[in-house]
Amino acid sequence: MTIFTPIFCRASLGLGLFMLLAACGDASGPDGKKGPAVGSRAQTITFAAAPVLPLGGGATVSATASSGLPLIYGSHTPTVCRVEASSDTAARVTALTPGTCTVSARQDGNATWAAVRATLDVPVLVNPTQTITFGPAPALKQGDTATAIATASSGLPVRYTSLTPATCTVDADSGLVTALLAGTCTLAADQAGDAHYQPAAQATLSLTVAAAPPPQLPGKPAQLSARAGADGSATVEVTAAQIDAGGLPIVQYRLTSTPAGIAATSPTLPVTAPCPAGDCSGRTLHLQAVSAAGPGPVSDAVDMITSYKVHQIHDEPDYTHIDTEFRGQFTYNASTRTVSGLQGDLSEVMSGLDQPGQPWPMKMPLLALKHQLSSIAAPASAGTGLLVTSFLLEHTRTLSADPRDHGTDGWSPGTGDWKYWGYNGSDRSQPNPGNAYIRIFVNTADPTRALTQAQIDTLAYADCAADGMMGDDCMTGTTRAGYGTAGSMRGYPISQVITRK
Repeated sequence: MTIFTPIFCRASLGLGLFMLLAACGDASGPDGKKGPAVGSRAQTITFAAAPVLPLGGGATVSATASSGLPLIYGSHTPTVCRVEASSDTAARVTALTPGTCTVSARQDGNATWAAVRATLDVPVLVNPTQTITFGPAPALKQGDTATAIATASSGLPVRYTSLTPATCTVDADSGLVTALLAGTCTLAADQAGDAHYQPAAQATLSLTVAAAPPPQLPGKPAQLSARAGADGSATVEVTAAQIDAGGLPIVQYRLTSTPAGIAATSPTLPVTAPCPAGDCSGRTLHLQAVSAAGPGPVSDAVDMITSYKVHQIHDEPDYTHIDTEFRGQFTYNASTRTVSGLQGDLSEVMSGLDQPGQPWPMKMPLLALKHQLSSIAAPASAGTGLLVTSFLLEHTRTLSADPRDHGTDGWSPGTGDWKYWGYNGSDRSQPNPGNAYIRIFVNTADPTRALTQAQIDTLAYADCAADGMMGDDCMTGTTRAGYGTAGSMRGYPISQVITRK
């Protein structure tokens, strides 16, 4: 069995810059600019089409090198699939868990040909079939609004339609039903499938819409949710999953806030309102339903909670193949101005050569940063925002805390002289815990706003895991403006983009 092992770069900064780059597999020119890797004749690897790979089963993947030289196969997702070479041009792939199996093929070259690497993504078919199940039917009277819930066995989102549009309507994404007339309301739920699942058979649910009672005021909107509007729109969207219309159609929904400042009306849900001065933070939201009978009671307050994706890039001037990247997600509560659940994957450029032009992260080893252990106010020079840091391990011990290494608390960006925790310290007998972290900037007014240079200067990462080490030195990325020093290979942050999920 041949298992792919990344080509590791192990070199101390004490080797000198050029020798370090040569040890990493590529040296920049004398002007310090990035350039193509020094090598001999280029070759390429071409994969055949991805096979069908069922969970618990196997399939054959084949590839060829343009040089005609034999290939070495491996798995970049060992928890998802196992790869065993069956010949120089084919490998047997066995699916272990749900997900996407990434198969690598490598050709190390010879005196004529340069080394090359390529990958192929093979979705694991968890189950070719899926089913849809509706939850209990909500009670409805003419004019009421309630949410019907259907779930697919695959976990994929379903789409709703009304088969009786004269009696009821339904929001395609949320399942929010509006009863128009007394009678039978029939809903349908569909799931189109994806790379892992086939389309599901349509499921239906019949609801009885009762006749309208004597007209009365609408009830208090219940089961509210609020989130930020479209990226960069500086708006808030509020909806409710349950509203008793009081027997008359709802003609208007009113949105207000505490403290005051956000206000809007709409004939339908959700209600979208602009943020005063582009900032909705620090406020809770309320809804009120209005019918011909008048306005009903104001709802209980709800926080504005939104899920975001984040993509951060650090340039690595002394590593010509690719930059360090972090891709993750977090939840922001604008009402309390707090961030939770920052987590994602940090790429490790020191672990091996990259293949230019391939999709991120070019199948480099990734560190799963899952532990948000710090959230502090950004310095005044960066404007209003939060610096949020997530770690690989369930503690912050990352960089040297020894004062001789300019260490402080054991992890703060720019400290520790790039040495790992315990190095040269009184506790240096302890092994390197191999921690890593990412620090992001969250604008508390609108996380999706483009960062200023002062805000980019607050970004940072450190990678002291085994594959992210250069001898005794961790890979780091900081700016002199932000933390008084650049990263260990002159790495520094160049961008961060946050988008709404």
